[in-house]
Amino acid sequence: MDSESLQAGSDRLLSVREVAALLNVQPKTIYHWTQAGGFPYVKVGRLLRFHRADVLRWVEKTTYRPRER
Repeated sequence: MDSESLQAGSDRLLSVREVAALLNVQPKTIYHWTQAGGFPYVKVGRLLRFHRADVLRWVEKTTYRPRER
């Protein structure tokens, strides 16, 4: 897969700022979550990048749902 198809498609990696905007949190929160472990990311050189689908799966997995009575 070439870089143009990655940029155009849904497989494009997101930056910390893009993930922060997607989740409506500050970028420092994304850094904290990655350092704490469990938050999915990819290292590209010194940069952190994220697959959108992985981030959305993480949100779904960590969403609190109270028990039904």
